[in-house]
Amino acid sequence: MSEHRSPGWQWAAGVFTLALIAAVSLWLRSRRKKSPQEKERLRRIAVHSRGRLADAELLDGPESSPAGNLLYYSYRASGVKYTAAQDVSSLNQLIRPEHCRPGNTASVKYDPRVPSNSIVICEHWSGLRPSRQGGIERVR
Repeated sequence: MSEHRSPGWQWAAGVFTLALIAAVSLWLRSRRKKSPQEKERLRRIAVHSRGRLADAELLDGPESSPAGNLLYYSYRASGVKYTAAQDVSSLNQLIRPEHCRPGNTASVKYDPRVPSNSIVICEHWSGLRPSRQGGIERVR
């Protein structure tokens, strides 16, 4: 006596498996990869929200960097001197060139857990200050 089984459950399992594979595939494709610009924007906002303030000295402005987009500065955090550069190309509309002169002081925000992670400006805050020299650059 041979038992005759209905192939209905196998068919339903196959359809379910294909639907599950299709759904996972669509979900993976729909996940948006963050662009480098978006990652940098999110980094700036994170440092702004949890950062500590310190005084900084501007070393070179964006107009002096090869691509015209880096702001160089140095600051001290917990007794350690850091020299950093921030890409400010997406923040040009917030920057006044006279505030970026070498030798100007600025405020910097740094991540207390990783003090080398710092910013001088972001979408919601700026540590750039007007020049104290009244437009006349210091002679070193």
